[in-house]
Amino acid sequence: MRVGLLAAIFVAGSFAPVLAQDSGPLPEVSESPIGHPSVAAALADLQGRKDVQASVQEGWTIIAQQQPRTLWSFPDAKHPAYPAAVRREIVTGPDGKVYVKMQVLCEASKLACDDLVRSFQAINKEIGASRKRRSR
Repeated sequence: MRVGLLAAIFVAGSFAPVLAQDSGPLPEVSESPIGHPSVAAALADLQGRKDVQASVQEGWTIIAQQQPRTLWSFPDAKHPAYPAAVRREIVTGPDGKVYVKMQVLCEASKLACDDLVRSFQAINKEIGASRKRRSR
């Protein structure tokens, strides 16, 4: 099985994807970007912690962490990108704007992993658009 380690994706304060691409392969990194050596290790560590809240939503294991403000998403075995971990952390940049720092560790095929990242980029973009409409 091929392991796809996808580069960190940053989403700006407007929540418009900075590195979004519609086609072609996405960049990869040589080490795990999520702070765990594997998807299984990340899930096991998070499920063993008392400072997180876990739930299952439409087949996805979702884990909310308060410090740092992070939302983890793990697809179930039926998903093409399984096993994968998507880590999205809310951060405040030096400019005072709020950013979402997204990192993905995907151990499926390159195509499935790239599709997973693009789907989360679309979700982030929609959240940003919704946020913009509410602030008007």
